[in-house]
Amino acid sequence: PLYLKMDAKIKVYKEDFQRLSRFSSRILKHWTPTIAVFSVATVAVGLYFTDWQVTNRKIPFYGRKFDDKGNL
Repeated sequence: PLYLKMDAKIKVYKEDFQRLSRFSSRILKHWTPTIAVFSVATVAVGLYFTDWQVTNRKIPFYGRKFDDKGNL
């Protein structure tokens, strides 16, 4: 019957998915620090080049550039 064939296919897909999820989690565990560093660096470079005052004003030393006291 058809339902037995479908059950067999579901078992095969389930085993493949479990194998893939173990592999993916192992890779993700090793790549997480790298992805985090690249993400932070990308955001920092983006803020630097766009000169977004809303957020850059709160960065120590760099935020002095946006102080209204010295800009007359």
